[in-house]
Amino acid sequence: MAAKRLLALWVILCVLLEAKATSLGATQNPEDAVSVALKQNDEFYEHKGRLCKKCPAGHSVFQHCKSSGTEGVCHPCENNKFSKYLNDFERCLPCTECRPLDEVALQPCTATSDTQCACKSGTFCSPGLPCETCHTCTTRCPDGETMVQPCTPESDMQCAKAPGPADATSQTPAAGSNGHVLLILGILACVALVVVAVAVGICKCRTKDSRKGSVTSVWDSKIFRGLRRKCTRRPQEVEVLWDVQVNQRIQSSSLEHVNSNARGSETTPLQTTGSSEEVQVSTEQRRNLVPANGKDQMTALRLSFDVFIKEVPLKDWKRFMRALGLLDNDMDAIALMHVGDMKEQQFQMLRTWHDMNGKGASLGSLLEALCNMDLKGIEDKIRAVLITQDLYVLEE
Repeated sequence: MAAKRLLALWVILCVLLEAKATSLGATQNPEDAVSVALKQNDEFYEHKGRLCKKCPAGHSVFQHCKSSGTEGVCHPCENNKFSKYLNDFERCLPCTECRPLDEVALQPCTATSDTQCACKSGTFCSPGLPCETCHTCTTRCPDGETMVQPCTPESDMQCAKAPGPADATSQTPAAGSNGHVLLILGILACVALVVVAVAVGICKCRTKDSRKGSVTSVWDSKIFRGLRRKCTRRPQEVEVLWDVQVNQRIQSSSLEHVNSNARGSETTPLQTTGSSEEVQVSTEQRRNLVPANGKDQMTALRLSFDVFIKEVPLKDWKRFMRALGLLDNDMDAIALMHVGDMKEQQFQMLRTWHDMNGKGASLGSLLEALCNMDLKGIEDKIRAVLITQDLYVLEE
């Protein structure tokens, strides 16, 4: 009985000592623990080695914080100025002024939102495009056409060919033959399913052949892997990639034929192997990029801004920003704050995009936007520069 009591006392003593040691270790470096936690939070920004809390929307930074994890002094935006998001701006952005000649204000400027302008009645301007002035709406459709949509502040009048007597006559029997149309559509759908099934079967057979040493089947399977790893996944892009891969294959086959005539058939396996290696390199380059050397995501993304500013052509910059979701009013306001300093304007636009998206902002979003703009060459160059500068590495 005494032995059991001694054992219980020993266990309780060990637990108390371990808890005490844990609490002491946790309090040795409190500043380091706070710093690591704050770096993962988009509500903070770095200033002179300290992590300060950003000011809320409708405010700007009047005085930066004096210790990490605290908020500095935030002042409300003055009249005719605003800030939409959490920010570390030292001045609020100026409100947009609607053009008095051809625009009206749909929503006035507030401390947290910019003025919303629209073209006056009878004029329009297409969204997403630079609008220096509103265009006059079309007043009537051409002869033989009728209006299908009236003019709005964002689009001109839409016209379509008016149905004539012959069209009305031809539509009458069509209404009575809906059953035949549905039958034809059903047959076409069945044929399409059969074609897809046959194609899948062929792919599987080629994959099995590749395990037995078929070089051509291996080449085909790597093409399909390359297609699946393309950044945009759009049908148009897949078609373009397919055409490129097919052209490369044709060129490679032609080169093999010429070499075989000149040096004999022994060189053919070497040429085919080279093609397979090139496709493998292409698919390797499509892997995701992750921050290098343990950098946190926010720091690596901000450091990459300079690479995008340098590599994206200036003529495509505003289109790039629109693809990321920035409005023309936002870009114009930033340009007014940094007149004459183009690189600073571009940096502030990227920072505004980052603040808008918070944790949703990522390097992949920037690269995908370039792909969607058909700037694939620029996207590849930026990938290479980020890896060369040791900012990012290929994901394992």
